[in-house]
Amino acid sequence: MQRKGLTPKQRKVLDVAVIPGLKKTITAICEEAKTSRKSFYRWYRTSKTFRKAWDELWDFQINQYLPSVVAAQIDRALKGYTPAARLLFEISGRMKPKVDGPENVEIVVRYEDADKKPKR
Repeated sequence: MQRKGLTPKQRKVLDVAVIPGLKKTITAICEEAKTSRKSFYRWYRTSKTFRKAWDELWDFQINQYLPSVVAAQIDRALKGYTPAARLLFEISGRMKPKVDGPENVEIVVRYEDADKKPKR
């Protein structure tokens, strides 16, 4: 993973993020790295170097742990757990989620700035 051009604080966030653990949220990573979530999201939004390093780290983690996750789901499916079997079929492309409604549906996803508080 590319580490040139990163600040020491950015490197620390990446170092903490690479340590395996369940429920490792951005908040938990930032707390452990002693930086703010606001800084993390600012870096991700404005620093191509940080964003690339974070995305590479994420891809690495997925590639490293996905086989174990799939194996665990196969084991659960073989024991009769239907949601695990369904997930495996969907992942493999052998089954598509059923969507009730018209064929031509437009889905709009709205992203908001992470630094802004949601409107209530």
